Amino acid sequence: MSNYNNRPKKKRPQNMTTKNTHPANTNLGGNNVGAHITTHSHTSFKGEIFQSSYPPPQMMEEYAKIHPQFPERIISNFEKESNHRRWRERLQIRAAVGLDTSGMIIAFLCVLAILAVGCYFMFLGHAEDGRWIICTVCVTLAIAFLTRGKSNGNQNKPK
Repeated sequence: MSNYNNRPKKKRPQNMTTKNTHPANTNLGGNNVGAHITTHSHTSFKGEIFQSSYPPPQMMEEYAKIHPQFPERIISNFEKESNHRRWRERLQIRAAVGLDTSGMIIAFLCVLAILAVGCYFMFLGHAEDGRWIICTVCVTLAIAFLTRGKSNGNQNKPK
């Protein structure tokens, strides 16, 4: 059995006036029992939206009325947050550049090692195998550099 008080309450629309009548106003056998008690309530809401990192001057004045240091603290926190965000962005860029650079160095060393293997095969008298190793590496690198930055054909086409 559900409890009446646990039911979800319906939200009233904004600026709606309600009229509540006290139970003492009910007729019992044609007689009014108790005094006629009526209450009225009016709810209104005013909101502002701003697209700045800190409040507009009028709002800052209101904050200053609450406590004189609030506007200064708000701007100080905004400056700290901006500096922190810029520092994080610089850190991310440095990490990405470092990752790209180390990837290029490792790829270069791998290519040199494979070319050395191809030359070693040629030195041992297996010229055909050495040429195949060297040509395969060169063609693979050419394809990788020519197709770099290009994605699958379906992604760049307008929909």
